[in-house]
Amino acid sequence: MKKKIMLFIVCLTGGLFCGLLWSVESGVDSTSSKSSPAPVPATDKSNYTVACYYFPNWGPMDNSEWKKLENAKPRFDGHQQPKVPVWGIQNERDPVVMAQKIDAAADYGIDSFIFDWYWYDSGPYLDKCLEDGYLKALNNNRIKFSVMWCNHDVAAKRTGKYGAVKPETFEKMTDYVVKNYFSHPSYWKIDGCPYFSIYELYNVVKTFGGEQETIKALERFRAKTKAAGFPDLHLNVVCFGIQPEGLLTENPGLKVDSLTSYVWVHHIILKDYPSTQYET
Repeated sequence: MKKKIMLFIVCLTGGLFCGLLWSVESGVDSTSSKSSPAPVPATDKSNYTVACYYFPNWGPMDNSEWKKLENAKPRFDGHQQPKVPVWGIQNERDPVVMAQKIDAAADYGIDSFIFDWYWYDSGPYLDKCLEDGYLKALNNNRIKFSVMWCNHDVAAKRTGKYGAVKPETFEKMTDYVVKNYFSHPSYWKIDGCPYFSIYELYNVVKTFGGEQETIKALERFRAKTKAAGFPDLHLNVVCFGIQPEGLLTENPGLKVDSLTSYVWVHHIILKDYPSTQYET
């Protein structure tokens, strides 16, 4: 039976809350029936999972997004700026702060966080929210977690952080993920398989110089996961990062398990900036 995965794309931090609902299906039908299934009560969540993308670049640090928010100015009539978070400006590296977010998410039906997670040739980046916050929070058993590898350029000319990394960096990164995350009791799994998402699949192809070498690299990742005692890896990729359009259909060996979208602005161009009517 196919399992519904509801991904509620959200920024849950400091009282700021915005999201987009997206659904994907995973697995293969093992049974079939001509009769219509009984309606599922609203309180029954046995057939779906709600997961949130969590972007971890928030807190009272000089280089965080908070500084921009604090200094925001109205851009047009009725534009309410700056926004003041209900919970105030928090340091999400603090496990006590993260515990508050975990409780809020779990209390309102969220099952898992999908952390935006970075790893470049220079090593991890923006990882302290997960490493020091979530993983050290005493209540992290209340909500699952997983990671989406954000393998895109981050002001690359200035920072040197390029999405297409060296092949050896990919191997080191996947070793770390399997050892330090997949084995955690709260890591999110689908049918026993750890969920791992890739933001820009085409950058992985750049990393290995072609589709066939990429296929081999992803198979090594799956082999590491299986060697750690899991039935397989659940590999998710973000639709925005599937370029060219026929990348998956022309290379079935990539064996992607599910597709999702990250933000709606990947698919809709705002014609009137900075103010656009929703109905357009």
